[in-house]
Amino acid sequence: MRRSSGNLDDGRIVFGARSAAGATKARDPVCGMLVDPSAAPQASHAGHSYFFCSAECRNKFQSEPERFLTTP
Repeated sequence: MRRSSGNLDDGRIVFGARSAAGATKARDPVCGMLVDPSAAPQASHAGHSYFFCSAECRNKFQSEPERFLTTP
């Protein structure tokens, strides 16, 4: 899903939310949590990087990426 600003809201960096320290956040496409990409587990799919709150969410995504990237 694309936002009018051009930022992506499906887990790819850059989500656009910023923490108090000003660091860019990414949304975990499995559970929806905002995560710090510099410390988060990561996976690539279709030429894009995705970031996760945990290895468990990353593993779920890797087993069925299209399930988590399809907008209901």
